[in-house]
Formats: sequence, C-alpha cells, structure tokens
Amino acid sequence: MVISSTASGYKKIMWGILLSAVHIEIPIGIFMIQILPMFLGFGLVMLGCMELRDKAGLGFFDKALKNALIVSGVALALWVVGMFLSYGLALTKGLMAMVHLFAIATYGEILNKTVRLYKLEGMTKQADKLRKDRMTVIKIYLVGIVICLLGMIPALDFLNQYVTTSVMFMINLWLSMIVQNIVKEDVTFHPPTEPTEFVSTASLFENAQQ
Repeated sequence: MVISSTASGYKKIMWGILLSAVHIEIPIGIFMIQILPMFLGFGLVMLGCMELRDKAGLGFFDKALKNALIVSGVALALWVVGMFLSYGLALTKGLMAMVHLFAIATYGEILNKTVRLYKLEGMTKQADKLRKDRMTVIKIYLVGIVICLLGMIPALDFLNQYVTTSVMFMINLWLSMIVQNIVKEDVTFHPPTEPTEFVSTASLFENAQQ
C-alpha cells in the first residue's frame, strides 16, 4: 500500500528550523519581548514530525517527535523567564544551552530517521550524503553549545551576545537548506507488506470436520 508524500511534513520542519533561528527582541517597558519566540519554531518542527509519523506512515519518527516536544517546552520556559526576568541571567543562559542541546538531539534524530527512510526506499546515494551532512551538523552544533556555555562566564558574556547567535543562525540556515533538499525529493514511503500465511484447502477441510 502506498502512503502519502512526506514533503508537507518536512516543509513544516524546514520552516520551524528557520523560525527558531530568528531572534527579534524589542523592549516594552521593563520587559524584553521576543517577536518570534523560539518555541513557535520548535512547535512547527513538532507538527512536522507528527505529520510524518501519523500521515506519512513513518512510525519510526516517535523519538524525533518526543525530542521536539521537549525542546518546545524548554524554549517556552526560556521565553517566559526571559520576558519577566532577564535574558542576561545565568538561569536563562543555562536554559538557552539546554534548548540548543535538545534542538540538536531533535534534528539529529530527524536526519537519522530520514537516512533510514532513504534506505528503505532504495535511495542509497542520498542516504550516504545525508549521513555525512548529519555528522557535520552535529559537530558544528556542539561547537556552538560549547561557546554558549563559555558565554555563561561573566567575562565572556559577549560570546552569547554575538558569537553564539551568529554560529547558531548559520548552522540552522544550512540545516534548513538540507531539509529543503529532502522536501524536493518528495519521497513517498512504501511500508513493507507483511507476508500472509498460506492456508491450504485440505487444512480448511480438516478444521471444518473438527
């Protein structure tokens, strides 16, 4: 049986990645408000994973969906704390590091399961390329997380203000381009059919006599 296309789900993930990377903050009174909170982007990623699992038939996207739910929750907590307290607190900086950590866990799992999808559909060349891109994304993302943690030191606060934001924006931009290529592939998942048990006519006749 042919299940629906995966393009719609991956498109939501692509836009979610872009939205989570854009940070626009404006001061309103004593509060600092994010116009595009990160949790909105991660929520869109979560919806994309949900669509891939439920509508496109990719049941092995369960873990990616759970990771997306976690990172959305942490990003929401960061937005609330940052709005009512300050984004310069050690608490918010720690939450930001957690957001990045859960984000790369989510994106890494999405790409890993997409490699599996490619293999199931016999797309070996695409699977090999995506596997290499996945490892590169994870390595650069981890560098960004280390910079973010270093920025928690008061003397290195400028790292969080400029370097971490720039590195994360660039890696998310590249990641969204990778997902865009997946959207263009528009892979339709064909789940393996379960073998049906053959029952002979003689067996049916014997069962009827019993």
